[in-house]
Amino acid sequence: MGCCHSNNQSVSAEFLHNEEIDQVLRAEKIKHQHEAKLLLLGSGESGKSTLVKQIRLIHDNGFTNAERQAFREVVAKNLLQSMVTLLEAVDQLNLGWQMDTTSSDTITTTTTTTTTKNAIDVNSRISNNNSDTEAIDCATMLSKLQQHANGIGQGSILLLPMDLVETIDRLWHHPTIQHVYRRKNEYQLNDSAAYYFDAVHRIGDPRFIPTDLDILYARVKTTGITETKFSDGKQVFRVFDVGGQRSERKKWIHCFENVTALLYMVALSEYDQVLFEDPTVNRLTESLQLYASICNSKWFRQTSFILLFNKTDLFKQKWSRTTFKTYFGDYQGPSHYKGGYQYIQKKFLDLKPKTPDTQVYTHFTCATDTEHIKFVLIAVTDVILQQNMRSGGLLD
Repeated sequence: MGCCHSNNQSVSAEFLHNEEIDQVLRAEKIKHQHEAKLLLLGSGESGKSTLVKQIRLIHDNGFTNAERQAFREVVAKNLLQSMVTLLEAVDQLNLGWQMDTTSSDTITTTTTTTTTKNAIDVNSRISNNNSDTEAIDCATMLSKLQQHANGIGQGSILLLPMDLVETIDRLWHHPTIQHVYRRKNEYQLNDSAAYYFDAVHRIGDPRFIPTDLDILYARVKTTGITETKFSDGKQVFRVFDVGGQRSERKKWIHCFENVTALLYMVALSEYDQVLFEDPTVNRLTESLQLYASICNSKWFRQTSFILLFNKTDLFKQKWSRTTFKTYFGDYQGPSHYKGGYQYIQKKFLDLKPKTPDTQVYTHFTCATDTEHIKFVLIAVTDVILQQNMRSGGLLD
């Protein structure tokens, strides 16, 4: 009798424990039934992180003062690294230094303050070998720029000392650097370079606090998975952003089976650029290949696809001076940039998912334009609403 009673108690306790687990699971299901899971994908530097920042600005009261203070260092490092990249490209492209016809002064910086150690002492000279070029000690400049960038955030170093600001400004307006910048598709340069260089005096002000646009342009490499949650007043959306680099992709794809929708970002402007990881692979071609592998993945058979063709602003600028057909020889469209839009859009839509009921939507976007992204997010939330109604039998 005693043993039987003990056994009954054990069974009863196990039943209650299982019931508690079931209640927790049911509660979690109810809690999340009005949440839409959105997976944000795309190749590296397509604008995913910028879109996530826009979501925070639009739906989450933006960035705190502490976050803006932290972005001061990010902005300064981005600016310095971009100038390092341009100086390295002078040698990479085998270019000589042209005469700076805008001023008779050499590019030189001197100071007697304690910031001298961290500022640039640009050793430049006008050569008299009848080549009419300006010889500049790039090695010294590169070393000093990198040294200062590495020192930001370490101790009391000034973000950008004034002599450094003046040197960067002079370099940015130098004919050789401008020529190298126009050939930026031949090496890896942040899209934010020109924006930050044009604002170097503002960024160098000791009172500098990054604006929303400064933060949107800030480049911080995404690794792993980050989640951002927002609500439109009717539904909660959970956006998962994953690392865009090749080495990151195998780690996450199985974790998001049948998410509500997959947002895939394509950088339109990268049609004439190559990968950071593999300089033999065209970036747009890589994006097409990645999308092809994702849209027919077994993990996303019940998922709607939203294609965001991003960086329309950069695409328009580049289209005016680059022959698109050089990179995509089968292009037979008009000379207007919209022909390029349609061509790239068709390339992706031709890779339609094999699952017949899969919905694919497209938008052309500029991720740094907040008002435009507001409109896109409204369209995305409308897609989710339609999908929920369809799954509930309210739409055919």
